Amino acid sequence: SLNHPGIPKYYDFFVEGGKKYLAMELVHGQDLEKRISFTGPVIPKQAIAWMIQTCDILDYLHTQNPPLIHRDIKPANILVRREGRLLLTDFGLVKVVSEGQSANSRLTGVGAPLGTPDYMAPEQVMGGEIDARADLYSLGIILYQMVTGTVPFKANLPMQVAMQHMQVPPPSPRALRRELPLAAEQV
Repeated sequence: SLNHPGIPKYYDFFVEGGKKYLAMELVHGQDLEKRISFTGPVIPKQAIAWMIQTCDILDYLHTQNPPLIHRDIKPANILVRREGRLLLTDFGLVKVVSEGQSANSRLTGVGAPLGTPDYMAPEQVMGGEIDARADLYSLGIILYQMVTGTVPFKANLPMQVAMQHMQVPPPSPRALRRELPLAAEQV
């Protein structure tokens, strides 16, 4: 029932042979993760344009009645169409925040973190109460990755990455890419 130019059209959901399928529109383009890995860091002007588009999509989700929280905002879930417009995909972890229901009620049980550790907000790591701010935190990590070409935290185990989000300030973007303007560092 979502109707936004930044959200693909979903046509059907079905189960066959014990597997669940979701039929959606065919999108020509590539995901933002592949785009960054092939081309490296994005110029700040392009990063700003993509952030504006993504913020518009998230604002749409977060202002639904009831609000929707994506919970898995990451470059692999953002498709870049051939003409440059973005689409947010993979609504498998979306949380509908209904009146009288806490945002930490989970598909896998209370207290179980859901998402991708490289992009998870600290409250997601802890399995705590989440709201729209968790999606915005993830978007901040994507912005960091767009302008530096890498995520701020790396480790051998996913949980180590998740813990760094809670305990370690991210490295300075300008330390990784000296030509970035000071304004990009401040964001």
